[in-house]
Amino acid sequence: MLVRRLIPVLRFLERFTHPRWPTPIQATRCVLSVQKVLLGVSILVPIPFTQCLLALVVIVIALAYLEGDGVVLTDALGAALLSLAATGAGPWAAYWGAGSI
Repeated sequence: MLVRRLIPVLRFLERFTHPRWPTPIQATRCVLSVQKVLLGVSILVPIPFTQCLLALVVIVIALAYLEGDGVVLTDALGAALLSLAATGAGPWAAYWGAGSI
């Protein structure tokens, strides 16, 4: 039953991901390693509903890396930066806001 439900989803994703924009292997590994560590640490932050967005970004990065799709990988890294900024904005605002009390 699970396979029957996943096959249409995978076919839908295959329309958007295909090998394009080959990336330099070593540079990509370094950037992705740092990005994955930051995303992993950010997932541990106990702010409600932020883990879902970060986990989705990790899934998209993995899919793009496995397919060899540089366009989706670039978009996923941009989404990762935005989600890291959004996740970091909460504690940052709480820290600076607590000083004004």
